[in-house]
Amino acid sequence: MEFATVDTSLILNLFASDPTAGLVLMTADGRITYANEQAARLFSNGASGAAEFVGKSVYEILPRDAAEHRLAVHQRVRESGQSATLRVIWYGWQQLTWVQYIRPAASDRTRPERADGHFLLVTRRVGGSPESQQLSAEPSTVIELEYARLGPLNTLSARELEVLALIGEGQTTPEIAKVLHRSEKTIEKHRASLTRKLHCEQRLELAEIARRAGLTLRDAERVRI
Repeated sequence: MEFATVDTSLILNLFASDPTAGLVLMTADGRITYANEQAARLFSNGASGAAEFVGKSVYEILPRDAAEHRLAVHQRVRESGQSATLRVIWYGWQQLTWVQYIRPAASDRTRPERADGHFLLVTRRVGGSPESQQLSAEPSTVIELEYARLGPLNTLSARELEVLALIGEGQTTPEIAKVLHRSEKTIEKHRASLTRKLHCEQRLELAEIARRAGLTLRDAERVRI
């Protein structure tokens, strides 16, 4: 793989410092020119390898609306001149992707496929607050993606996702009832449904599921893909 449009040492340093990170190079119009195996595992939840993604457009691997939203976010990063961290729930895990626009080298500006530069994407699965996670040497703005692929959480209703998010924050049944303006009895019913659907026996297990997804109340409103 030739990295003519990027600083090769940056790629190598990322591999060395965090071998579990998914690394992708993507053109401005959304075509993947490089992906490591970890990136493929994260995106497909372990079902596909890197060879199945390299050369494909984001329109081939995401629904059209989600693909257009993702490229619009990339364009915001490009126009700002600053890196950003994208947050999404993917197969029940919170994934953070650090995005940096890389301008084309002078020798590439005459080549149409490279003239617009690349985006470097570094992805990891992390739990908890996105602001508390450090994916790069410099802090970056967190951008929430509008869609989510909930995986095992897709069986939950929007209300159940809200209850699960509040359980993950350590809130009690009376506290959850107050936040959601529901009775405690109703919240207990939702908790029982969560336990059944997610095959959990204890409250701590529900809290851990919510933590690794980084669940918030707003996540219940995201488009499911």
